[in-house]
Amino acid sequence: MVKNLRRAHGKSLASGWLYKAQQDTAKAAGVDWKANGCRHSCASYMFALTNDAGRIAVFSVNSAAVIHRHYRQLATPADAQKFSA
Repeated sequence: MVKNLRRAHGKSLASGWLYKAQQDTAKAAGVDWKANGCRHSCASYMFALTNDAGRIAVFSVNSAAVIHRHYRQLATPADAQKFSA
């Protein structure tokens, strides 16, 4: 999906106004914002809850192999329950 947007508009989402607004807001709030932090957290916690790399791959626009390699065992089911509460 991101690749399609990049092709259609010539820029990645990271170079757009939304990314800049996010970075500016975090800086003004004194927050050390990690690029893709929310996306990575969501994938980690969802994988801990479901143990279903294919399902996580679909909504994170990635492959099941990448999900399994990068997000397996980063969070416990108990951590994921706290995150989603």
